[in-house]
Amino acid sequence: LFEEGAKLRVQVAELGKAQGNEHYRAGDADKATQCYERGLRALGCGPMPGGLVIKPPQEYDYRYDCGVADACGDDATGAFARALRTETMVSLLVALHSNLAAAYLVQGRRATAQEAAGAAIKLCPTDLKARRRRAVAASGLGDHITACDDLAMALGALMDKKDVPRALELAKELIVEWCLRAPEMRDYIAQVGAAGDRLDGVNGRAAVTMALCCALHGFGSASDWARFKPMPGMPPTKIDGARVCARPSAAVPLLDAAVWRCHRQDPKGGRSLLRLCSWMVGVTRTEGVEKAFLDALEEGVRLEENTSKEMDRFRCLIGPQCPPAVGVLQLLEALVRRRVCHVQRLDYSTLSTMWGFRHSQRVRRAIAGVLAWMHRCPEMKARLAHFDESLKPVNERIKRCSWLVGGSWTCQDQECQAYTKETGISIGDGPVEDA
Repeated sequence: LFEEGAKLRVQVAELGKAQGNEHYRAGDADKATQCYERGLRALGCGPMPGGLVIKPPQEYDYRYDCGVADACGDDATGAFARALRTETMVSLLVALHSNLAAAYLVQGRRATAQEAAGAAIKLCPTDLKARRRRAVAASGLGDHITACDDLAMALGALMDKKDVPRALELAKELIVEWCLRAPEMRDYIAQVGAAGDRLDGVNGRAAVTMALCCALHGFGSASDWARFKPMPGMPPTKIDGARVCARPSAAVPLLDAAVWRCHRQDPKGGRSLLRLCSWMVGVTRTEGVEKAFLDALEEGVRLEENTSKEMDRFRCLIGPQCPPAVGVLQLLEALVRRRVCHVQRLDYSTLSTMWGFRHSQRVRRAIAGVLAWMHRCPEMKARLAHFDESLKPVNERIKRCSWLVGGSWTCQDQECQAYTKETGISIGDGPVEDA
């Protein structure tokens, strides 16, 4: 009996999907919605019309795993519906949920579309269409964090498949979403995009856009990014997208964007922006960029409109929230890796105080990374000596990274050439923790 009933319901669901697709392609989202909903209800899930009373579509509450059968109060019927969904091909359920989300978007029902796409993603986290549709719905609702996360997941999947044309299209959407998420970076994004256009037209802008996406979301390694190793299959271009991105004018807007993300309940966004900053510092022959970031970290900003009190950006970012704290510490490490002399610009008192307190393992590893590279300065090594046994993690990091400098870890004095010379070492070189 179960097999016969299940077969009939699956046929109804497949018919609903086919008819819904026809209506959607014909531009009739209302009829498409009705067909997709009918298909989902046949499987005991999807929009619940409140018991058995059919209400107009706009009054439906979209609830995953809760449909007419489950809501009737009949345990046997509900069990049958749940068993049916378990036995049904996942691809059919995913298609119905995802296609319904697309129809809801056309109707302007963004919140319901977000739930429908979420139901598809719950069944198949790698479904690109569902990810993209939920991103569109979330963006329309002002949830730019979810939109960025979904677009980034989809972009990463396309990059793994080496589907360059679709990846480039999605990367453009992702950067637009980031400008909505962090409006402080809009002018900078427009600036580097225009620079890409001037250097190599459409291909130049594409290279810049992809470079930004890779750094913001950690696709690939910081070392490859800084040394112009483009994504396989990327259209040939004469420019290095990372080098176009790495410019002194990036420091203030990106750090301001990171500060405000951290103080507006988006610490993950702040961490992503700080990753971009750290990766930029690794591009060779960009001393002006390094100085711009050091200057920007020391500058004061006002976090409240009705006060004249300012706090430097470094202290704004070193807070109780782990993601931004790790991000700014790795930016400091990236700067000291490039030139030993940058140690003189770091806030030693704050770093030494942080090392003396208990923090999460990730923050402790990040501080150890900064202190290890600070040991290359003879003056700073002497100041850190009082920590004694507590410096064991720092000394272990020095041992693992010593091969990168090709000689003595600590410079002889502050007058030697190695103290001010660019090392060519990026945050992605060597055994970096959480780079």
